[in-house]
Amino acid sequence: MSSTRICPIPLGIATVATLVTLGTLACGGDRRRDGAAATSSAGGVAGGLPPVTQLAEPDPCSFLSQSEAEGILGPLKQPPLRVKNDESREPDPEGRVCAYLPLDQGDRRDENVRVEVATHDGLGFQLGTGAAVQATGDWVPGHPLGDTTVAGPWDAAARVGNQLFTARQGDVAVQVTVRWLGLKDGRVDSIGARVLANIPDVPVAAPAAQGDDDGSSASNPCSMLTAGEAEAVLGALSGPPYRSRANTSLAQADGASCSYRTPHHRVLVVSPVREGGAVAFKLSGITSNIVGRVITRGQEADTLDDGPWDAAAAGMDGALLLLKGDALLELRYRTSSTDLAGAVKLARLAVPRM
Repeated sequence: MSSTRICPIPLGIATVATLVTLGTLACGGDRRRDGAAATSSAGGVAGGLPPVTQLAEPDPCSFLSQSEAEGILGPLKQPPLRVKNDESREPDPEGRVCAYLPLDQGDRRDENVRVEVATHDGLGFQLGTGAAVQATGDWVPGHPLGDTTVAGPWDAAARVGNQLFTARQGDVAVQVTVRWLGLKDGRVDSIGARVLANIPDVPVAAPAAQGDDDGSSASNPCSMLTAGEAEAVLGALSGPPYRSRANTSLAQADGASCSYRTPHHRVLVVSPVREGGAVAFKLSGITSNIVGRVITRGQEADTLDDGPWDAAAAGMDGALLLLKGDALLELRYRTSSTDLAGAVKLARLAVPRM
């Protein structure tokens, strides 16, 4: 499947380093036809489109049916209502939020529970909402995969009492906003877990691009790592590596990035920029006090002291940037099944192929 509209799901906050990398691609970086497809040891040739995808802007009400909602909330006043955003009350056929109105509202008429889903870029979505939650609520950041202390099967979750719950697994995120005094404790977590279970564990098709920056590339970014090399670090892949829009996991036939998916929505996005990388990296260093830290050779001897790169930077947005001459490699690892050390291990293989 594919979509011809721009996805309305909010992408949260973007770091300057990421914006610069996108700008480099748009200005002519990585446009040469010199990338051969890497053969996948898991079968097939890396760099094509995945066989099954989901829409970039699905109906948010499709992730929690009326019967499922009533099993948690009790009887509803009306069927789930698709609305524009978290504040809207009027139906919107292209809205990104689903509103559930409980039948038992007491003297109030506008109490509701709202669900919003990010089927891609869940980390950006959660960073956008999590900053406020972290200041006022209970924050459970970056627990190890499978850690049962996180409410549900999440990589990170945050809560403000019984009013707001936001959580992420891999590249997807769920937010539940409650404006109903009758909701019992623990039910907001149950809603989030049920929604997650209903999100298809397949790539999202890239929507139509706006303007000149279509996130494409003439060369094949999947030539950086074979499927077998990725599996040695990430575990068994859900399918062959596929091309995706620049710096995202959105499936696109001529995308400038390559995505490696494993079960449970986890995905590593590899983005090579063969020209203009030095300028992008320098700007990422200027803003490192905001987006992360710049790492020079020797400062992180356990992981980055002997790599085939000139300098490296790691950002809060889960991106590892590696500079070699004027070429730049970005690995978005925080939505994957590995950590920084695993990303560095893969980078040692990929950087020399730039």
